[in-house]
Amino acid sequence: MIRYAHVLGLCAALGVAGIHAASAADYPTRTIQIVVPYAAGGGVDLTARVVAQQMSEDTGQSVVVINKPGASGVVGSQFVSSAKPDGYTLLLASGVTEATAPFILGQTSFDLMRDLTPVAEVAYGSEIVVVNPKFPAKTFGDLVTYIKQHPTTFRWGVGGLGTLEHLTITALDQRLGVKPVVAPYNGVAPATVATISGEINATLLPLAGAKGNLEAGT
Repeated sequence: MIRYAHVLGLCAALGVAGIHAASAADYPTRTIQIVVPYAAGGGVDLTARVVAQQMSEDTGQSVVVINKPGASGVVGSQFVSSAKPDGYTLLLASGVTEATAPFILGQTSFDLMRDLTPVAEVAYGSEIVVVNPKFPAKTFGDLVTYIKQHPTTFRWGVGGLGTLEHLTITALDQRLGVKPVVAPYNGVAPATVATISGEINATLLPLAGAKGNLEAGT
C-alpha cells in the first residue's frame, strides 16, 4: 500500500453576516448543515458524520450532513458558496479538489478564495491503494509490475476527475511511463464498489472509508 496524508477542513460562505453569526454569543440557534461534496460512504462523508455528532453535542443544536456529489466536489462547493453567509451552511472540503478543480475541469462558477472562508481543520488522514482480493497483485510492487505488463488494459477507478486520488494516480502513471484506463466515479464509495465487484482493478481510497472493507477482507 502507498500512504500519504491529506487534510479536511470546514469552510463557510464568506460574508459579513457569516462572520458576525459565527462570533455571536447566541450562535447557533437553529440547525447547522454540513455539506459533503461527495457521495455517502466515503472518507469525507464518514468524517462529516463524526464532526456533526460532536458539534451537536457541543452546541445543543441539530447538525445534519447533506451529500451533494457531482463534478468532483464542485457541485457541493458551489452550493455552499451560494448559501446565505450566516454560518449555518458549512462545507467539509478536502482542499485539494476545491483548489485544483478550475485547472482540471475548466473555469468553475465559484472562486475558492473569494467565496469561501476556512473555519477549522478537522481531520488529517491517509490514502491507500486497494485491489480486489482475487486480483493477482498482492503487494504494491506486484501492482506496479502488473500495470507495466498490461499498460492499456489495466483499469484504475477514482472518486472523480481532479480529486486527490486522480492526481496521485496520474502522477504514478506518468512516473511508470504508462497510460492505463482511468474510470471516474461519483465519489470514492462507488469506486470502492467497482473495485470489490472487479469492474476496475484498483483504486486509491481514504483509509477511513476503506477500513470496513479491509477488515472484512473484501
